[in-house]
Amino acid sequence: MSRLKNAVLTPNATLKDAIRLLNESSLQIALVLDADNKLLGTITDGDIRRALLVRDDLTIPVSQIMFRKPRFLFAHERDRAAAYMREQSIAQLPILSTDMQVVDLIVWRDVEDSHSPHSFTDKENLVFILAGGKGTRLRPVTSILPKPLIPLGEMPIIEYIMTRFERYGFNKFCVSVNYKAEMIKLYFADSSNGTDARAGRPNREIDFVTESEFLGTAGSLSMIRGRVATPVIVTNCDVLLDIDIDDLLGHHIKSGNAATMVGSVRHVSVPYGVIQSEGGLLTGIEEKPEYDLMINTGIYVLNQEIVNLIPDGTRVDMPDLLLKARDAGMRIGVYPASSELIDIGHWDEYKAAVEKLNRPGFMRE
Repeated sequence: MSRLKNAVLTPNATLKDAIRLLNESSLQIALVLDADNKLLGTITDGDIRRALLVRDDLTIPVSQIMFRKPRFLFAHERDRAAAYMREQSIAQLPILSTDMQVVDLIVWRDVEDSHSPHSFTDKENLVFILAGGKGTRLRPVTSILPKPLIPLGEMPIIEYIMTRFERYGFNKFCVSVNYKAEMIKLYFADSSNGTDARAGRPNREIDFVTESEFLGTAGSLSMIRGRVATPVIVTNCDVLLDIDIDDLLGHHIKSGNAATMVGSVRHVSVPYGVIQSEGGLLTGIEEKPEYDLMINTGIYVLNQEIVNLIPDGTRVDMPDLLLKARDAGMRIGVYPASSELIDIGHWDEYKAAVEKLNRPGFMRE
């Protein structure tokens, strides 16, 4: 019942309430119930993303965006939950009484040990990981160990990121390195002593590009120009975002974008009074304002025409590249994600990430 309590919304709850609940509960679903505890609909991050694509308004009630025909089983049918979830390719399943009241919520980890009820085909798309930065915000540790190799739970950050992509069928990686490049390459080197990071992952392909100087968040992509025909997924090596990467790629292709950047909704509170002025005169003071913003996550999908804009050996940052592409008439899309962004580039966020990753089901099963 505690799980149900953490998954329930009323019909007049807002989109913002749904985002907060999904991030805090780790269940990846919200159940919209009426006053009699009867199921009206469900909300997932896909529902939220579709709503944000239509309009940027976090105050709309969930009754306007919920899925009104959710899959469920009756209590006397729960023995076939695993088979039904696998058949329907769903990771959460409401259980109802005969009078349609919600009595339980089953999630995939309750019935199976495997990672997902979904089956994803192997992708030809390259995942390009930016791992060349100095990690100055994580000093003094990064004076010894490069940021991609800092442990996050039981594995280094970069290994965690790769594993997430592999769950969606992405097995081809290119890692852009610079600072302490040899240490990162050594981690992935073939070894006969049983420490090979690729042990048990025979399908994983890893290549490296090495910067001779720091080229920003996009410059090193020039070194793969012409090497791949399919869209490239680019990610920073210090961000974790629980999204359906298969859906992201599908959205990019279906939308006809030359580039798609992933945005995450973040609530920002300013702990000060904000002065409003004009011509040197006070016009107002807003005490501790709060804003809901769409922030750049550092995750992108790029077609080759975007990569072709990057000159060789030149420092280029991704925001500048995307604005240049937009000004050239290319279609630059935004994929809004409701999932909580974890930026592990500084210690406070890193410590929070370690704690959150220890919560069952925090990242997508």
